[in-house]
Amino acid sequence: MITYTRGILGTLKLDRMEVKRQRNKQSNDPIWYDNIFAFDIETTSAFITPDGRIMSYDFDLPEDFYTECQKIGIMYIWQFGIEYDEGMHVIYGRTWQEFMQFFEELIEAFPHNKIIYVHNLSWEFAFLQNVFSFDHVFARKPHKVLTCDTGNSHFRCSYFLVNTSLDKWAEDRELPVRKLKGKLDYNVIRTPYTPISADELSYCENDVLVIFEGIKLFRRKYTHLFKIPLTMTGEIRVVLDQITKTEVKYKQNNVKMLPPDLTTYRLYMAAFGGGDVHANYIYSNKLQHNVHPYDIASSYPWACISEGFMCAPPVQVKETRDLFMNNPDYAYIIIFEATGIKCKLFNTFLSFSRCQMVRGFTLDNGRVMSADYVCACMYKWDFEMFRDFYDYEALNILEVRVAPVRPLNNEMRKYIITLYRDKTHLKGIDDKKSVYDFAKQCINGIYGDMVQRQFDDEVIYDNGTWEVKSVTDEHYMELLTKARRRGYKLYKSILTGIAIPSAARRNLWRGIIAPLDSQIVYFDTGAGKYIGIS
Repeated sequence: MITYTRGILGTLKLDRMEVKRQRNKQSNDPIWYDNIFAFDIETTSAFITPDGRIMSYDFDLPEDFYTECQKIGIMYIWQFGIEYDEGMHVIYGRTWQEFMQFFEELIEAFPHNKIIYVHNLSWEFAFLQNVFSFDHVFARKPHKVLTCDTGNSHFRCSYFLVNTSLDKWAEDRELPVRKLKGKLDYNVIRTPYTPISADELSYCENDVLVIFEGIKLFRRKYTHLFKIPLTMTGEIRVVLDQITKTEVKYKQNNVKMLPPDLTTYRLYMAAFGGGDVHANYIYSNKLQHNVHPYDIASSYPWACISEGFMCAPPVQVKETRDLFMNNPDYAYIIIFEATGIKCKLFNTFLSFSRCQMVRGFTLDNGRVMSADYVCACMYKWDFEMFRDFYDYEALNILEVRVAPVRPLNNEMRKYIITLYRDKTHLKGIDDKKSVYDFAKQCINGIYGDMVQRQFDDEVIYDNGTWEVKSVTDEHYMELLTKARRRGYKLYKSILTGIAIPSAARRNLWRGIIAPLDSQIVYFDTGAGKYIGIS
């Protein structure tokens, strides 16, 4: 690594890889650098005690002790990588003052648009927000930053792109450099004036080099840095958009199925439930032996290709609802209320967070074991499981919306089957590793794309404060209009995203949890851990 001194960039070989990012024929195309830039910091976490002492975390002290302390974070070294034709210069400094001086020199040397990758940008952003006044911050949730821009410098989070640690990224993609392990004791308090050994500097340098080597593969795939998607889901989106490019009628139908107003959208979202993770309360907080796994291979992809999904906007029915609710050619979203409910199993199905109202309840770590009254909104298969796994005194259906079902688009189903074949058949074959890695990434990412909300609340960052601005009726209609205009890219329906995890839960509960109820120790999405004979 190169120690930062003022004017250091003037002494280094710098190759400026300039490209124009074409937007349209009328605009002046901005210039972007195809150089890979990478940034990382190392920090110390410490506590200021009520009597003014600074100390690291002590495992021998009770947790209550730390509630009276002030937690602090100190950056004690920063590393910045700049690509040139022979590799990457990695420059490091110890203080934020040095970093600001360096960054001014960087802007002078590279005045056009540049993308700076940071692994887990959310962490670095907590410090950078005190250094820069950002022009734009994009986050899906408060503090979960995907991108942030200051001038022509665009920080991007590489963690959201690969959805794994630096260590695993280097290992899975067999990068020529690996993250070094065991070189830094994170419980030691360090400051910018703490001496750092050569081994510790190598640890810091390799973190930046892993980002560099990993992003090089993405650049090779997408030809330019600015074409690389922000997230792994974005990668999947590019592929699914391509394979459904000619499916015009299918996409037109998805446009028709967009929720026509905010009330309907919220109803759909109330019926959505994600992954299913829980422990059996009879085994919780106890050491267990003779525990075995039992799983459904690729549970979500299997649901995608094997189930029928709503293919028309669901309509409300009353008198004839029993005909539709018992018909396999139809699915429904239901709002119901029940009194005197009690779970039949040791494992509890109904999540408290999914209930619209609950009274007189007993919980099992966030699951409703019993209640005097409950009101909930569910998709078809979740409601069927509620009736299977709970006793109740009375049940009253408040609203039912039904729609016919059909399988997922045929091109998407064939693609998922291809991914599954590559994932299962190509493992361990050296010359097929890149195909296997991509198949493994995509088949896991398809679910994430399918269930991603089409109309999210707005997350606003303003000078150190975060605010979540709920979608209003007026704003929703604006978002809906934009979505309809981009209907040529709408390869999925929001109702499909609701049905997929519901189908996976049904398979998990009916196939594993209910039959092995008293033996189940823990379950997660498509797998269970049970006690007994393997």
